[in-house]
Amino acid sequence: MDPQAQALERVHAPYAPLDARVEQLLRAIHAACQKPAHESYNRANERQVEEFLTRLLADLPGRSYQII
Repeated sequence: MDPQAQALERVHAPYAPLDARVEQLLRAIHAACQKPAHESYNRANERQVEEFLTRLLADLPGRSYQII
């Protein structure tokens, strides 16, 4: 096995198989994009942005900033 393939294998080794991770990500995206019937499209977009920013701020403290 060539060095690049070995390095890539080491990176992915601790995680689930790639296909399973992609499937999980696609399911999460689909679930996040579901709009409740009472919610307008604009409000749904705003909600998704707010959730994304909240996650960034939590996952990357000191590396992400919210400017209002």
